[in-house]
Amino acid sequence: MDPVEQAKLNANHEAWQRKNREKYNSYMRNWNKLNKDYSNPRIIQYVSKRRATKKDAIPDWFDEDHSIKVTRMHELAAKLTSLTGERFEVDHIYPLKNDVCCGLHVWWNLQILPMVQNRSKGNKLPSENITSPRVSEDSFEEYLQSQFKIYADLYQIQDIEL
Repeated sequence: MDPVEQAKLNANHEAWQRKNREKYNSYMRNWNKLNKDYSNPRIIQYVSKRRATKKDAIPDWFDEDHSIKVTRMHELAAKLTSLTGERFEVDHIYPLKNDVCCGLHVWWNLQILPMVQNRSKGNKLPSENITSPRVSEDSFEEYLQSQFKIYADLYQIQDIEL
């Protein structure tokens, strides 16, 4: 299929999804329940492709310290989910795969977003209004605190130990 035709189909599909959000979400929940089985070739292919993309985005100098920081970002997302009842995810600010540029799987390229916002963002490049404040590589604790503060203020959560 030529790219113009594919773009039209994608636009129509996205418009239908927006117009029928409840129906689409219900369909996806059911599909996910039915396709939990990792013996499904389509799921294996998707997971394999995602893993390979992520692996290509991990630099050679990514060490145990970096891994711990990425894990702590995921732990904070899980903690926010349990405190608010809204699902939070860790998002790559610069996507791992994009036609213009590809980001790295490092903590300073991660931000915590509500699942709905993350899913609507897709693999788009950041706009000027990035949720996460930019900080230096040396100030992970400050960055983690700023991620928490964004949602602590919004959901009126008391300070917790991160």
